[in-house]
Amino acid sequence: MLFWQNGILGCRVKAMRALFLALFLLLLPLPAAAQDIPDPLVTFTLHARADDEGRVTLSVEQDIAPGWHTYYRNPGDSGIATTVDWDLSEGFSVGEIRWPEPQRFEQAGLVTFGYEGRVALEQDLVAPAGWEGGSVALTARIEALACKEICVPVTQTAQLTLDVPPSQRGAGDPLWTWGPFLTALALAFLGGLILNLMPCVFPVLALKGLSLVQHRTAHPAWHGAAYAAGVIATFLAVAAALLAVKGAGAAAGWGFHLQEPWVVVALAWLMFAVGLNLAGVFEVRLPFAASQPRATGFVGDFATGALVTLVATPCTAPFMAAALGWALVQPAPAALAVFAMLGAGLAAPYVALTLAPGLARALPKPGQWMETLRQFLAFPMFGAAVWLAWVLARQAGADALGVALAGFVLLAFAVWTNRHWALAAAVACLALFAAALPVMQACTVPSAAMGAKPWSPAALDAALARGGPVFVEMTADWCITCKANHAVAIDRAETRALFAEKGVTYLVGDWTRRDADITAYLETFDRQGVPLYVYYPGAGAPPVVLPQILSGPRVIARVVEEADARESAMDTSHLTPEQRRVTQDGGTERAFTGAYWNHHEEGIYVDVVSGEALFASSDKFDSGTGWPSFTRPIGDVVERADTSHGMTRTEVVSARAGSHLGHVFDDGPGGARRYCINSAALRFVPREDMAQQGYAEHLDIFE
Repeated sequence: MLFWQNGILGCRVKAMRALFLALFLLLLPLPAAAQDIPDPLVTFTLHARADDEGRVTLSVEQDIAPGWHTYYRNPGDSGIATTVDWDLSEGFSVGEIRWPEPQRFEQAGLVTFGYEGRVALEQDLVAPAGWEGGSVALTARIEALACKEICVPVTQTAQLTLDVPPSQRGAGDPLWTWGPFLTALALAFLGGLILNLMPCVFPVLALKGLSLVQHRTAHPAWHGAAYAAGVIATFLAVAAALLAVKGAGAAAGWGFHLQEPWVVVALAWLMFAVGLNLAGVFEVRLPFAASQPRATGFVGDFATGALVTLVATPCTAPFMAAALGWALVQPAPAALAVFAMLGAGLAAPYVALTLAPGLARALPKPGQWMETLRQFLAFPMFGAAVWLAWVLARQAGADALGVALAGFVLLAFAVWTNRHWALAAAVACLALFAAALPVMQACTVPSAAMGAKPWSPAALDAALARGGPVFVEMTADWCITCKANHAVAIDRAETRALFAEKGVTYLVGDWTRRDADITAYLETFDRQGVPLYVYYPGAGAPPVVLPQILSGPRVIARVVEEADARESAMDTSHLTPEQRRVTQDGGTERAFTGAYWNHHEEGIYVDVVSGEALFASSDKFDSGTGWPSFTRPIGDVVERADTSHGMTRTEVVSARAGSHLGHVFDDGPGGARRYCINSAALRFVPREDMAQQGYAEHLDIFE
């Protein structure tokens, strides 16, 4: 059966194009329509997992036939989004689907978004008040549209029974992430608070302080409330735009608007105009109370909050990454709440001054010093304008820089004419902007760093395949924190010498312009923005994520030294070729060939490299897959994203040696997880030998 469903298109041209494509497919010869269709075309599997905080996550895994794809929630010019209709026990409900980042497909001029290979759609299970845990029957009816040259509707009903131990439940609490949600709110507030000290925010905040000094008797609390409202409202607007961009299928993260040249040039002109105003060159009252201490209106306070938020977006403060990384994969209300709390933290210092009379009285009395300070603070604004012009040149080349500089000249001309020609100059700026926009959008200039190679998924894979250490720096020209870290800790003689001595491959990912591959890489580390620094020690050891703020070269050196110490402690000379291939090179043994897939003796399984205890026979079960399978580890293991072989999976490696062990899935017995492990990565220690070999602490497992 040939099936095609047009999406709702935004313009008549796309609708006609889709109609012609549908007619073309209908007119194809019958044999083309009757081409072989894989059976099954898409296999849907239900999984569930419960964590220690009472959150239960349901997952609908799609295993899609090679060459075919299903659709994202916003399918684009054509297609139908996958739907999941749950039949649950009374009182239970599910949250919104968390859609992974989609791929982009183009056919006959139409652009659609969807998934190939294997993908999982996750939802949170919400329990009724008073539920204490137990068994839950789950049934889901899944409908999808699978497309290649033709499109075929697919429908399947899947069932699962989930057992949640009472110990994992808070009495009467829904199965939702209240713990992580409250943690994200706290981290967001702290991040916003620290953001006030960032170089992109502090000058504007100092300007706002002038307004407070000038109007210390004019209802300061109301001015503080208006300022806070401007900050929080703008953060919510940025968050809503970011969620909308991600919802439309684009890859985006924190600071995404600065990846657009037209936004950068507009901000550069704004900073330049504010600087001219502060310097006293003209006295037109801008809508920012901070830039003009004599402007007392609440609208000015609100607009100042908006300005502070906009100039804060190039900066990243500690605690922000974890909060935003959690927020942007949650339902919209939770995400917006986290962004609002980030704004509350940013606004808190000024609001505290307006609410505490004692603090306000400690400020100096008004005087000539205010005018001097106001004029001095014009220069940080000019510096910000120059910096944004430099970012623009890096993004879109010399032509775009010429546009920015011409705009500076027109603004200065408008000031010189004492506003008589201000309107004409503004119109000229807009005309110049509109004429140059296509040039700015089309051009791009790659970043360069000290001896670095450009990052790409292929470049990273190739570097890791060589087995040596790799250092990845994810940065952007508009990210001030990134530039400060690079100057203070990376582009230093000590770091260059360290990288040369250790043979470190240095890769730099430039996120100045949008890059879907970099966005996906950031998300593997639960990050939604830059900077990100990752060190891969080599020899299959797990990567190490460095702090967001690098205080100096010693931070990098310490990470490298600790990784070297762990590697030197692991002797691999005793490994067989198969054990080396699996543990060090990430290989997989053939099913039903390993020593332990059908092994039932009582004892524990340890890392064949380091000897660390990993799994117990009491947690082992027959999964029918041909590999040893366990419901849980008894030691420390590291789970990380694995996108090899065209699939998205979760790899399991040992914590100490970084040995590749296998993968973990959510289809174990009774809703448990299934750790699918290679026998070649394990060594078995019988129960009677555990004490003699130093594993006595694990004997209580069998009592």
